[in-house]
Amino acid sequence: MTAPLYLLGVRVDPVSMEDAVERVRARLRAGPPGLVVTLNALMLGRAARDAEFRRVVNAAALVVPDGAGTLLAARILGTRISERVAGVDLTDRLCALCAHEGYRVFLFGATPGVAEDAARLLAARHPGLVVAGTRHGYGDLDDPTVTDRIREAGPDLLVA
Repeated sequence: MTAPLYLLGVRVDPVSMEDAVERVRARLRAGPPGLVVTLNALMLGRAARDAEFRRVVNAAALVVPDGAGTLLAARILGTRISERVAGVDLTDRLCALCAHEGYRVFLFGATPGVAEDAARLLAARHPGLVVAGTRHGYGDLDDPTVTDRIREAGPDLLVA
């Protein structure tokens, strides 16, 4: 396992797509649950300025380099990251893994209807994928019924 890098005080794991999928697979099999951050340049900038956001990112189980800006920032700071691990591509690969190994997925976020559309597309693309539920990312997210709904759905993987 490659040691993480720190860009402007923000952690990024210099992993390939294959490494990222394998690390998530290991978490799904053995636990405990963990947060995967797909770090793009916008998030890197916010984390560099916002100590609480930086704390959350740095504490994640995995922080993948999502975005050319993250790779460029690493190069400017003297480190080369071999591969961009885009969140959308990682999500697709993880849904393929879940379909193959029987894990349940919950899709959360975006405007109303987007998670549902994504669920239909991913289920068609990956036969056997079980989408445990969907929820848009609008409204009062502090409402306990949101987290209750996710818990009741019993997903193995929450994509947000």
